[in-house]
Amino acid sequence: PFNPTLQIQYELAEAGKVELGLFTPAGKLVAKIDNGRKRAGAHRASWRAGPVASGLFYVVLSANGKRLVLPVMLVK
Repeated sequence: PFNPTLQIQYELAEAGKVELGLFTPAGKLVAKIDNGRKRAGAHRASWRAGPVASGLFYVVLSANGKRLVLPVMLVK
């Protein structure tokens, strides 16, 4: 669970293009959290919920041909 800021830490084995977004269960993009070319190593990104309602969301990280999906819960 998070409120009001979602903190995301991830690590890349090699440099590459990263797309990090927050989606509803229906697949609608809520926010682009981090996009662009990143170096290998550890990275941190954050997103403030602002007026977004409480609920279940999915953080989707795409990098170097791989995709990771993690459920997160916004609790206000």
